[in-house]
Amino acid sequence: MFKQYLKLFIKKINKFVIPLIIYIVLFFIFSKNQQFNNISKINLKLVVNDLDNSKSSKKFIEKLKENNTVILKNLSLNEAKKQVFENKISAFIEIKKDLDENLKNKKAPINVISDEKNINFVYLELEINKYFAYKRTILQENKSDEKINEILKNETNIKFVDKNKDIKNSYKAPFLFASYMILLITLNTLISLQSSFKESTLKRIKISALSDTKFILQQNFSKIIISTFISLVFIIFLKIFFKNLNQTKFLLLSLSLILFSYTACSLSTFLTSITNDKKFLQNLSSIFTLLLGFISGVFIDKNYLPKIVVSISRFLPQVYINDFLEETTLSSFLFFAFMQMLFIVFFLSLSILIRRKKITS
Repeated sequence: MFKQYLKLFIKKINKFVIPLIIYIVLFFIFSKNQQFNNISKINLKLVVNDLDNSKSSKKFIEKLKENNTVILKNLSLNEAKKQVFENKISAFIEIKKDLDENLKNKKAPINVISDEKNINFVYLELEINKYFAYKRTILQENKSDEKINEILKNETNIKFVDKNKDIKNSYKAPFLFASYMILLITLNTLISLQSSFKESTLKRIKISALSDTKFILQQNFSKIIISTFISLVFIIFLKIFFKNLNQTKFLLLSLSLILFSYTACSLSTFLTSITNDKKFLQNLSSIFTLLLGFISGVFIDKNYLPKIVVSISRFLPQVYINDFLEETTLSSFLFFAFMQMLFIVFFLSLSILIRRKKITS
């Protein structure tokens, strides 16, 4: 069985190579536009809601005004998200009440809504963190903050970003899009391979329900080898680009991509158990992956999606790799792995049930 799949995979290698080339081209186009070194300051349009209305909060607003357009306005969180998504504003900053006390007690002094893919705001965020770190030190030492803005202005500008440090936004988008491409390529490749088998070859599964189960297991072993190869190609490419990423973190990211390719395997088995119509299956997988990309936060940040859409996405596998990338820890990986195993068992169980029903009918 494996040899048959391998021969067909080599014959249909274009199903894998062409999307991979598209991914690499898009990757370099976007990474070129988001270089991580020596980014110049760009004037951002910020909406600020000052709940503290104190001397300290006003000084912070002065700091924001140095290189940005600041509008003092009270927006609801939903309206702020909408305006950020529509690019009407760069970010919404809410200064919490009791700013100084929050800083002293090491609590978050502000709430921020921004496009996390906006590299220019990330630069500003670094400067904000620097400002509050300096301000906290002043408060703890009971010193005057009269000249805080002057002091920070005269200091050397932050260089964005030190390549030896892990910045979440630098790897989240490439790995998320890689997971989507792995799903798309694996589905299309395996559906194409399965649909290419001769009807006479497939008829032998009708001997019994037990032989059908064995046949499905043999099929999936072959598919696992192919999907592992597909995901490893992406992993090698990402390793070359993110060579300074923490090794443990990269290992978890790599395992998540491989495991996600196995989910795609089980999904392809489920779809091909319904029908062997190649054209219909390929159209179905393309529509399914496209919808999955939109409702799971691949193309549109899930923070901007309606709650009902986010709730629906919880019944689909893609959203869980998005969640894992938000917080790349061992515990979040284990939860991601658990959810993917549930999807794999679910799709394979459905496949076996459908094939058994076809045999008995």
